[in-house]
Amino acid sequence: MRCAPRLAPFQPGRGRRGRSASGGGTGLALVLALAAGPAAAQVRASLDAGVSHVEYDRFLPSAAFSLSPALRVAGERLGFAARGTWLTFESGNSSVQGLVAGSLFLPASPSTVAEVSAELGGSRYEGFAQFSHLLGRARLLFQGTAGSSGSLAATAGVAAFDSVRHAAVTVAAALRLDRRNLTLTLTGTGTAIGEVAYADLEGGIRHARPGGIEAEAVVSARAGDPGGDPGPYVEATLTFPVTSYAGIVLGGGRYAEDAVRGNIAGRYVTAALRVTAPLRRRSPIRVALPDDRSDSEATVAAALIELRRGRGNACTLIFRVLRAGAVEIMADFTDWLPAGLEQVEPDLWRVTLPIAPGRHRLNLRVNGGPWGVPAGTTSVADDFQGLVGAVVVP
Repeated sequence: MRCAPRLAPFQPGRGRRGRSASGGGTGLALVLALAAGPAAAQVRASLDAGVSHVEYDRFLPSAAFSLSPALRVAGERLGFAARGTWLTFESGNSSVQGLVAGSLFLPASPSTVAEVSAELGGSRYEGFAQFSHLLGRARLLFQGTAGSSGSLAATAGVAAFDSVRHAAVTVAAALRLDRRNLTLTLTGTGTAIGEVAYADLEGGIRHARPGGIEAEAVVSARAGDPGGDPGPYVEATLTFPVTSYAGIVLGGGRYAEDAVRGNIAGRYVTAALRVTAPLRRRSPIRVALPDDRSDSEATVAAALIELRRGRGNACTLIFRVLRAGAVEIMADFTDWLPAGLEQVEPDLWRVTLPIAPGRHRLNLRVNGGPWGVPAGTTSVADDFQGLVGAVVVP
């Protein structure tokens, strides 16, 4: 039987992207975004249980089993995420890793949001070493037209290997383009830790098919790291649902070291079962009504009840909205510009727009109130707009 791999010594300047201690697996992706409607928080918990084949650079390969619980809370202005990973190798050795992060979102203009966030994490590899980091980040998010968005970010903090501490600074710029059920991203990052500085360029593509199947691939390269491997680094993940709250995640690839977060470079192939459950659902959309109405009357639900495909890309969405005087929709297929709905009978509102088949995101506004997620759609965290409703158009 092969022994579990020992991990490479900490080398400032090698690696950027956060990885689980399994040598890859499903890395933590913090998407804590501004909620576009009421302040009620979305709470979601998940658990990944998987098996992996891991090959850390310069060490023997090993099989491993991992458990990764995660919790995310997304509110109107605040976000919080926590994740942990417990990993045991075939030799019996194990490692643990944990991370908590929080964000505050401050709208600066109709198309710009400022984010201030903090991240605390650490990992401990049995019989080898322990890592920790404390980081603060400031970021500006810009909403463009035709499904485009971008961001500029600066991060500063401290990373430690056992008792040795290093100052860490990163700057990053990102572009994102959403087209139907396809998302393209391009990110450039510069990192300085200790006396070493380097840069990473990363491109990503994500494809979401009707039925919940998602495929994602990331390609990255590195420059300026003395003695390091420039790449390219390639990773891919395929997720497909088994039930409403469970799915299978298959992944693999090669990734760089992350000296800031203490992850070791390597290659991996992994398969996991993911169980996800929403612990709290979004509150109904609140509607502004005359002052003599009771609070119970002022809280009404907007629901997408029908979707009709017409000729070409024409598609009709029908919503049930109680006691509304005006209803507007804002979506990726309106370039995130408000569009009015037509009342066809009491409590029923309709809009017909050119909508291509695929997965789309939308929000609804009633009587000029806050934007919210209508019932009949799936609440998802969007990189800029916050919580939005997701719907698949056939």
